[in-house]
Amino acid sequence: MRVKKSFKTRRKKSFFKLYLFCFFILAAFSGLIYFLFFSSFFTIKEINILNNKEVPKQQIENAISLKLTQNIFLADTEKSCEEIKDKILKISEVSIKKSYPNKIMVQVEERKPVAILQKEDSFYFIDKKGIAYQETNRGDSPVLISNGIKITPDLAQKSGKIMDKFQNLDTLTFISEYRANAKSKEGWEAYINLDGDVDWQMEELQTILNGEVNSKDLKYIDLRFDKIYIFPETAILKNPTKK
Repeated sequence: MRVKKSFKTRRKKSFFKLYLFCFFILAAFSGLIYFLFFSSFFTIKEINILNNKEVPKQQIENAISLKLTQNIFLADTEKSCEEIKDKILKISEVSIKKSYPNKIMVQVEERKPVAILQKEDSFYFIDKKGIAYQETNRGDSPVLISNGIKITPDLAQKSGKIMDKFQNLDTLTFISEYRANAKSKEGWEAYINLDGDVDWQMEELQTILNGEVNSKDLKYIDLRFDKIYIFPETAILKNPTKK
């Protein structure tokens, strides 16, 4: 009987130790969960907005669901990035990083205009991706007329180059995805191959205008081919070797 009693005693002690071990593990785990998700140590105390130039900091903070006193582990940074881009069209890219224990770093990239797009009687800045993001006044600036053609990033980039390098430009009109007519403020036009080397075409145009051609007598300069055609001038200029 003594052996059986001793076995039962040892069994009770082993069970009690196991119970205490599980209790301490559970208590430690509960304490860790509370510390990570409910204590003030990991609540957001600072939201830093970086790289914003024209968009006010307060506007960016108001556009996201991230708030002070929110737990940093529960902050949904991907959702917040989309919220900023959806609500503030001026911002093109957003990245949000958590700086533990309690800081949020929001880095934004604002859109920069490459051209002014005309839509009926209104004018809008477009960026390098071809996105019209802000209404503006035309003033003396040249404008892009899309004629319903989708402005891809490639077309936006090329349009920006033409508008930047074509002096005295009035309008740039898409005839197709592959052709644009650039009209000067003097009234003559340059026909441009959008599928070709736009930089080279602009260099050639500038060379012609700096030469003996009288721009006031021009009707058009066709830059789309291996030979440049000038009308009403009868001279046909050979292209030098392309760079």
